[in-house]
Amino acid sequence: LLSRRQRQMCIRDRLSDIDKIKFYEADQKKVPILSFNIGDIPSAEIASYLSEKGFALRGGLQCAAVTHTTLGTIEQGTVRFSPSAFSTPQQVTALSRTIKIFAANN
Repeated sequence: LLSRRQRQMCIRDRLSDIDKIKFYEADQKKVPILSFNIGDIPSAEIASYLSEKGFALRGGLQCAAVTHTTLGTIEQGTVRFSPSAFSTPQQVTALSRTIKIFAANN
């Protein structure tokens, strides 16, 4: 089984070839969270699309306005992926595929 951190790194690796994706990363030794944006697309729009496809990711400011001010994402927010102990490798693969399709079409 993959750890939460391994799942987070797996999706980051799979998405890193998308030109218009930008990652916002904290100290990876502490939290297995990956925040990202795709171009100038509002994070809520990306999260809504992913929700329609069966994935539960958060879009927006995630109750961290000061952090978003520092990151320069106060207007756009970010999409946040935080795998659980129950996230399967197949789900990570399906999510990365779905994000790639969204990015290619927008």
